[in-house]
Amino acid sequence: MSLTGKQKAALLLTSLDPAAAAELLKGVDARMVQELAVELSYLDAAGHRSAQQTADVVRQFCKSLQD
Repeated sequence: MSLTGKQKAALLLTSLDPAAAAELLKGVDARMVQELAVELSYLDAAGHRSAQQTADVVRQFCKSLQD
């Protein structure tokens, strides 16, 4: 399954400790936070969320920072 940008962002946030995730979300409007939560709920309900998938998203993010 190919993930959308919002789904990747939601997975990336779940890989962080709660304090770091909260700090990143401070400047984000409430509607976007709600949309991220909805995407994460969708991934969970559809059975598309796994530790491997989250690790892949984190690796992609780290690679994009290096590029």
